Amino acid sequence: MSDEPSKILIVEDDKTTRDAMRMLVEGEGYAAQCASDLAEARAICQSDDRPDLILVDLSLPDGSGMELVDEYSDPLDMTAVIVVTGASDVETAVSAMQHGATDFITKPVDTTRLRRALADLRSVTSYSKKSGRAEIGASPSTTMIGESEAIRGVLELVKRVAPTDAPVFAVGESGTGKELVARAVHDGSARSGRPFVAVNCGAIPPQLTESQLFGHRKGAFTGAVADHAGFFEQADSGTLFLDEVTEMPLDVQVKLLRVLENGKLVRVGDTGERSVDVRIVAATNRDPEEAVADGILREDLLFRLNVFPVPLPPLRERGRDVVLIAEKILESLNRENEGRRKRLGEGAAEALLEHTWPGNVRELRNVVLRAFILADEDLAPVHLVGMGGGGRSAAAMARSAATRPAARKSTTTPKSSASPASTGSIEIPLGSTVADAEKQLILATLEHNGGAKRETAQMLGISVKTLYNRLQSYAEDGSGDEVSDLDD
Repeated sequence: MSDEPSKILIVEDDKTTRDAMRMLVEGEGYAAQCASDLAEARAICQSDDRPDLILVDLSLPDGSGMELVDEYSDPLDMTAVIVVTGASDVETAVSAMQHGATDFITKPVDTTRLRRALADLRSVTSYSKKSGRAEIGASPSTTMIGESEAIRGVLELVKRVAPTDAPVFAVGESGTGKELVARAVHDGSARSGRPFVAVNCGAIPPQLTESQLFGHRKGAFTGAVADHAGFFEQADSGTLFLDEVTEMPLDVQVKLLRVLENGKLVRVGDTGERSVDVRIVAATNRDPEEAVADGILREDLLFRLNVFPVPLPPLRERGRDVVLIAEKILESLNRENEGRRKRLGEGAAEALLEHTWPGNVRELRNVVLRAFILADEDLAPVHLVGMGGGGRSAAAMARSAATRPAARKSTTTPKSSASPASTGSIEIPLGSTVADAEKQLILATLEHNGGAKRETAQMLGISVKTLYNRLQSYAEDGSGDEVSDLDD
């Protein structure tokens, strides 16, 4: 922001409240403007002296403050909107946030909360409308970059919501960077120096989900040999990232909702409540509304989590971002590995742009890492294995080499018919154990899906938890290295 103070527009029909808010705003070093109704507020907003923040009462003489929310809360617009409402109308205020409002404040106005909202405004970085690369992230490993319009919208959403305490709901395909969004939200908040705890809800056994989230007392169940602080307590004063939240058992969703509503939890086997202060970032690769319709996500929990949705675009819709990301990955690999620096060679960028990236950024990371290992010098198209038509993957080549001596004895088994798009095959030598055949099929199907575990489990006709268990066992015996970097 420039040295000029931020402009705050106060839209309030009660003069006493309006004057009190104006005095507080000016006392914090901001320039205050006032309007008593919608017509006056619109005139100010449409002038050259447009405000940076609007504080609007929901009940005005000529209409509802929600109209200003709808008109001026575009995520790519430089004006934020905070609604002010009576304590009995909080549900409407939350609805306003779902329509784009940044926050809400109840009457009588909480001066501490208003000062915090003003401080949040000061800490938000201005969105540059100039062309070029946009970037957020605390380190190369947790950085989102891009110049496409699609990703710029995401980065601006993150910049706006990060300084607040609003719950964030990241929605997008597997591998689009939902955890990066969660980390960026945490890094850009006042909680950045506090814990960031990431939880994959789909990887926790259903019978242990409650204990893992909320903790348990010693002796609460068989195996509870000591008191245990759950993820909520571990993230106290920080941020809790609930990935694959739609995979959480419904009975635990009820208890999660209670914690989100009152900030208090009860450990399994305990009776006393414990207070926690946790900012929630949730994520799913499902359509949340479809998850509600399918009965796997409670509608009231969705209402609570979906205060500030952040939709993530697939890589195939981000144009040349794929090249920028590949170059960023190479920068990181060059720092980690001594010797000659490797770059994208002739034709490599074009090859990356031609691929549709069903596994999104995760697939791109795997392809670049493999190419980095295979290339003696700069990365050429021949090194970019694992991109469908661009060549066979490293894992597939390894399997082929392992089975080549027994080729005349082998039987070819088509990939599961559960996926009509499957076109490849795997070779299973006669005499293979059922376990070995199962492992080969699981790894090949996972790779076919670009590392997306949910799609893989559906294609194989098994649960996501079963898939996780199989992959964990392969990693433990050293036979699943080729998929160790495909975790959701």
